[in-house]
Amino acid sequence: MKKQLLLLSLAITSILSAAFIFPDAEKELKGAWHWEEGNEQQTVCFVDGYCVVAVFDLKGKKFLYTWGGPYKIDGKNLRIDLQFNTKQSELTGTTFSFPISWKGDQFQVALNGTPQLWKQVDKNDAPLAGVWRI
Repeated sequence: MKKQLLLLSLAITSILSAAFIFPDAEKELKGAWHWEEGNEQQTVCFVDGYCVVAVFDLKGKKFLYTWGGPYKIDGKNLRIDLQFNTKQSELTGTTFSFPISWKGDQFQVALNGTPQLWKQVDKNDAPLAGVWRI
C-alpha cells in the first residue's frame, strides 16, 4: 500500500510540476518578451542559447542600457552568464541565477526581489531568426 501511495504521489507531483514549468523551458523561452513598469520598458530576446535585454525610458524616449549573454534553464532557475552590461560593466563575467515560473503563456522572474511578468511579443520563427554575432 505504501509503495502504491508513493507512486501515486510521484505521479501527481510530476503532473503538477509540468503545469508550472514547461517540459522544455529553453525551447519555450525562444523569442522576444516584453515587460514594463512606469516609464521603464524592457525587451528580452532568447535565441540559440543567448539572451539580450534592452531597457528604455518611454516618457523620455531614451535608450537606457543593455545587457546579456548565454543562458540556460537550470531546474527551475534561469541562469545567465553575463558577457556585457552597458550600465554596470563591472558585472561582466558574473553569473546570475533566479527562479523562473510560468503563468499561462507568460513567464515570471523576480529580479532584485521584484516579480516581473513577461509577455511574449515574437516567437523567433522568421527565416533569418537567430543569433547574429558581429
